[in-house]
Amino acid sequence: MLFQYSLGIDIGEERVIFVLLKGSLKGVEMMDHAYYSLDPNQSVAERIQITSELAKTYIKEKKSGLPQIFIGIPSKSALIQSIAFPVAVKENLAATLKYEMEKYIPISETDLFFDHAIISEEKTNNRINVLLIAVKKDVLAPYLGFADTFQGGISGLETDSTAFMNYIYADPGLSKPLNDIELISVLRDHEKMEGYDLAGASHRAPSAELVPAYGLALKGLVKPGFDINLLPPDLRKKPNKLGVYSMFVLVGLIVAALIGLGGIHVYQRHMALKEIHNRMETLSADVEKYDRLLADIEQIKERINYINTLQTGSTPLIEILRELTQTLPNETWVQELSYSKDSVVIGGEAESANDLI
Repeated sequence: MLFQYSLGIDIGEERVIFVLLKGSLKGVEMMDHAYYSLDPNQSVAERIQITSELAKTYIKEKKSGLPQIFIGIPSKSALIQSIAFPVAVKENLAATLKYEMEKYIPISETDLFFDHAIISEEKTNNRINVLLIAVKKDVLAPYLGFADTFQGGISGLETDSTAFMNYIYADPGLSKPLNDIELISVLRDHEKMEGYDLAGASHRAPSAELVPAYGLALKGLVKPGFDINLLPPDLRKKPNKLGVYSMFVLVGLIVAALIGLGGIHVYQRHMALKEIHNRMETLSADVEKYDRLLADIEQIKERINYINTLQTGSTPLIEILRELTQTLPNETWVQELSYSKDSVVIGGEAESANDLI
């Protein structure tokens, strides 16, 4: 589960090992691990009491809130069997096992805590192979008292060997047992478990000794290869919805962020378009001024060209007009003037013709 802590506690006769994992966006992260020695001369109840106090202190120091807690017990405390059944009993397997328990384990079903998991299915033979693990109630009783010391209880209890296989099956980089016989052999024989090839593991437990505790903690964060839980259902801690709620909150925040980014993008685009529009208006005014200037220049050019056309030969028209102005009487008005290379024609009015002679 995302953002949740899960604590695996592997309790042996001479030591107890803690592994603390956390679910994150990157996957499962190992936050911490610890190793504590126990006195093998003490009773199981005394060792469990000490483990309980150690666990409380550890959880408080690591500030892990209320993690899911999974307990591992020595596999020698359990009876482990592989049983074949017809596929037809698959839907009612729990009831079938309860009814036929004494055929496979010589102890009354009422004196046992047990769980099962289907480990393979043979379609050609139309049968299923079932792993059955049972522990006498008086053996498991001290561990049940351990659950009472934690707020909300603990989430699960199983053997260290099934916890070990949780680690194996959760890691695609590790080789799996070749068949059911090899699987049962590893679950029963602690030496075979300790000698298992762990090369290529992606979970990277710091040492092989930590693998069972790591496998226990994994159960709180990922789906196990096969789920064994010897803790009675009514004693199991109810699933914590914090991870689910955190996921919903995270998704909501991501959606809100995306919407916000989209709004920012739209706003930025709007402001950019507005800036472009303002610049275009400024440039349009400058272009109009330029066009008017060009028009003025063209008019000046036309006037210059016109004046230049008024020159003929070596006598400019300006000189002719000046001469007429100085020669003609004041009461004379020139209304027409034309000249060429050979003649000059002047037309107009005067108060007296004699003045023009």
